[in-house]
Amino acid sequence: MHSDKPVLICKKCGAKYSAPQDRPYCGRCHTPLLVSERKFVAVNVSGNDFAREVLASPGPVLLILWAPWCPYCRMLHPIIELIAAEHNDWLKVARLNVDDNPAVCAQYAILGVPTILMFKDGKLINKMVGILSKEEIERQLTAVFGV
Repeated sequence: MHSDKPVLICKKCGAKYSAPQDRPYCGRCHTPLLVSERKFVAVNVSGNDFAREVLASPGPVLLILWAPWCPYCRMLHPIIELIAAEHNDWLKVARLNVDDNPAVCAQYAILGVPTILMFKDGKLINKMVGILSKEEIERQLTAVFGV
């Protein structure tokens, strides 16, 4: 496996896959795959650093708003990790826990999780709610950012 790409590891059966993987689940036991290398993971942001990490970011930002109790958020997490790994040369991917950051959620009228927000030059450009496929998220990235 290449050292510059993350390795996806099944936490249940230990099967390893080189990223990017089209499916975020183990082909053997169907458990969500986790990124073992922390080079390309999404940046965790909070209300304290939201303005700096998201609004003042020099390039486009994909922000996932999630909650630890949300099963759909946990299903989407491996997909977001793959997108972060594949597009790290031009896209910043960040995660914000809605339970810990109610002010940011109120500011952007977040009513459900998972919610994905796309920012460019500090402005909200697109909002998607619910579990989405990797292909749909990438289609939206192309439509919004033209990449």
